[in-house]
Amino acid sequence: MANYGRNAMESKFANVKSIVQDRSHDLIKVRAGFEYNQIYASPAQYDFVLSHIASHCPNVRVE
Repeated sequence: MANYGRNAMESKFANVKSIVQDRSHDLIKVRAGFEYNQIYASPAQYDFVLSHIASHCPNVRVE
């Protein structure tokens, strides 16, 4: 039996509407329209990854 689910997905920075932080799970949730992506970052790189994503997304709401 094969798994036909997706293993990876990308969102264009221009389409990102909101970013939700979940530091307890080292997780950044990105919402772009009907697409939801999850990005896992190590605690040492979490702030860098979050600021990089937020700086490239115009009109984004960071929660």
